[in-house]
Amino acid sequence: MRIAFVTFEYPPRIEGGAGIYAASLTKELVKIGHEVHVLTPCSTGSVREEVIDGVYVHRVDVIDKPYLLALSFWINLREALNSLNRQLKGVDILHGNNLTNLLIFQKTIPQIVTIHSLSSLSITAEKPNVFKRLFDKGENNYFFKNLERSILNRSDIIIANSLYTEKAIYADEKLSVKEPKVFVIPNGPSMKIINPLQRDEEFAIREKLNLGDCPIILFVGRLVPRKGLHFLIQAMKNLNESGIRAKLIAVGDGSDRYNCINLVNELNLNDQVIFTGYIDENLLKKLYSLSNIVAIPSINEPFGIVALDAMLAGKPIVAFDSGALPEILEDNVNGMLVEPEDPIAFSEALSKYLSDPELAQKVGRRNSEVALSKYSWRKYAEELDRVYNFAITEHRDE
Repeated sequence: MRIAFVTFEYPPRIEGGAGIYAASLTKELVKIGHEVHVLTPCSTGSVREEVIDGVYVHRVDVIDKPYLLALSFWINLREALNSLNRQLKGVDILHGNNLTNLLIFQKTIPQIVTIHSLSSLSITAEKPNVFKRLFDKGENNYFFKNLERSILNRSDIIIANSLYTEKAIYADEKLSVKEPKVFVIPNGPSMKIINPLQRDEEFAIREKLNLGDCPIILFVGRLVPRKGLHFLIQAMKNLNESGIRAKLIAVGDGSDRYNCINLVNELNLNDQVIFTGYIDENLLKKLYSLSNIVAIPSINEPFGIVALDAMLAGKPIVAFDSGALPEILEDNVNGMLVEPEDPIAFSEALSKYLSDPELAQKVGRRNSEVALSKYSWRKYAEELDRVYNFAITEHRDE
């Protein structure tokens, strides 16, 4: 099967879960026998045409500036896809990763779209003001809902990453999506394996980040309000007051970074919270391995690839009982799920694992087994293959 896969993020440009999804999935689709052509923005310094892990990558001219990148990509994508169609004499499936194929109207082939989140979920969690609703570059923008409605209703099939996201799609009356149109396929982890650290590696990282011999709590994600890092920082203060001193490593970047830094300063946690920004996969693997607990304080997480990575690394997880996380985590089995937006409850859960290393290790071992047996991109690709074939059959019968 010949697939045209459209995505804003693709290596070397990966900023979040949608980019991990694109890179991991397309690779596995090739492995099970498909011919995959990725259409993605041509960022500064990128190679226009190349093959990565068997995937044909075609980069589209864009204006690589805020607000203009998406618009210029949408405008130039149509000609790029027409050119690809002429070159290949047609494709069998057009698959958009999030709202990428806005201006593409291909009635002759099935259109699939994967939805990682919805504007309604982001707005509920972040409660943006009018200024942000006007100028936000993502889900909080006033116009984002119109883009969602246009693409979701034009698509033959919608892929949701969780039952939570599926429910949100059908429940949003402004989207007007009718059943049955949504298929739920859970993501896989962003990494294949996370090995334990050698002693010299651990010593080097602890020395570099000034960690001393403190236990480590790891946060990985975009620094935006709905990821809830501010709740975790408050929980760190509560931990201190209970007599437990740990260090928090926050991996990622985003619009809420300076608010979080200011909160750290306000709570006098400067020597306990380390902001790394975006880091490479090799270092991220080491930080997962080094950590004692992975914290996911998201207000409403549509899926949670970080949870799978933490499980793969054999780490216990503390998270808010919200969004799709309860679909992945069972309370007191894979980790602890606590009352949403409650930093005191969060700190108490962290404290239980930090004060009982044997329990933490037991949960971690169980998590590793679950991650390896239940979640993988190969399983995702095989399930998606069935959806592709269903879409082609349905489209042919129309």
